[in-house]
Amino acid sequence: MILRFIAVALLLTAVGVTGCAAQPQPVTPAEQFALRKSALNAYKTGDAATAIPLLREWSEAAPDLPEPWFRLGNLYARQGRNLEAVSAYRAVLARAPGHGKALHNLAIVHLRLSREAWLQLHQLAGDDPLLQAHAESRYRALTALLRPPAMTASEEPASPDEVPDAEAGELVEFDSADPNRYDLR
Repeated sequence: MILRFIAVALLLTAVGVTGCAAQPQPVTPAEQFALRKSALNAYKTGDAATAIPLLREWSEAAPDLPEPWFRLGNLYARQGRNLEAVSAYRAVLARAPGHGKALHNLAIVHLRLSREAWLQLHQLAGDDPLLQAHAESRYRALTALLRPPAMTASEEPASPDEVPDAEAGELVEFDSADPNRYDLR
């Protein structure tokens, strides 16, 4: 009986110590400001390799803020990491449901994912001309939606095999001067 009591006490102590070690340490306002400044500097200079971990750390230090998630979404989208971009934009919308820019960029990323799926279907359609034509028409329609307004129809890819770069579809940026300006609620 005493051995069982000691074993339970040791187990609870081990769980308690491990649980305490896994808890994130609170970040002071000064540390949060410095983290934000570093993350934004890396983001603005285009240093995604530095910006992404800093933005993740900032999002953990300030879990209610949509801004780090929005910027993460933009970096992921620019890198063609569309599924990660979707997750980041959804995190923005969980914190700020009326964030118009996040909704816009989420729609752009979904269009890109859809276009990728139609391209895959076109490539897999093989000898089925009806399926190939269907996939190609959908691919062209999505490419037209993603085309920047200045691009003309003559600049459109001749076939789904000529995939435009991952930048197709313009993303909008976060306006830190007035973050509620794009609140659609």
